[in-house]
Amino acid sequence: RNFDVNPSMFSVKNPGYTEVNALLNPSTKADLSSFMHRFFALRAIIEIASKGMGPLRQAILQGQYEIPDGIYFGGKNFEQQKIVLEPIFKRASAGKSLVVTVDLHTGYGERGKAHLFPNTPPNNEVRELTEKLFKGYRIDWPGGDFYSTYGDFSAYIGLIQEKSVKYVPMVFEYGVL
Repeated sequence: RNFDVNPSMFSVKNPGYTEVNALLNPSTKADLSSFMHRFFALRAIIEIASKGMGPLRQAILQGQYEIPDGIYFGGKNFEQQKIVLEPIFKRASAGKSLVVTVDLHTGYGERGKAHLFPNTPPNNEVRELTEKLFKGYRIDWPGGDFYSTYGDFSAYIGLIQEKSVKYVPMVFEYGVL
């Protein structure tokens, strides 16, 4: 969650995450006999019931820039690898009319299944091109069981392309849960 062209990314707020931070990141030592541990499942069910699984999933997984010890913390500044790799990515796509990235992930989704899992496209042209390139495959667009992210690699690659380049980002998420 550390890729963008504008450092204002680090001031983006994720209010949903701050609401569930105490549930996700307890401030006390792990203690199997504690009240908080024993009732974690109940607390989680209450959060799901009150907010809904979709909004809760979005709040947790989109990334956040406020709580350094929290999950999906995107940092306060760009990481060194982003700075070093950006000119390489630009050179690799120079002179191309179409650039497609495939970002491989494991974890989220149905166990043993590969999901095509892009962020929401910036416009209808990109959405139509994505559907054409991946015709015959189900695309899990954000919403429902899937979520959008902020500061992700595949969106960033699109931001560093020349305006004339058609760009299609795709994440392949291989489910292990």
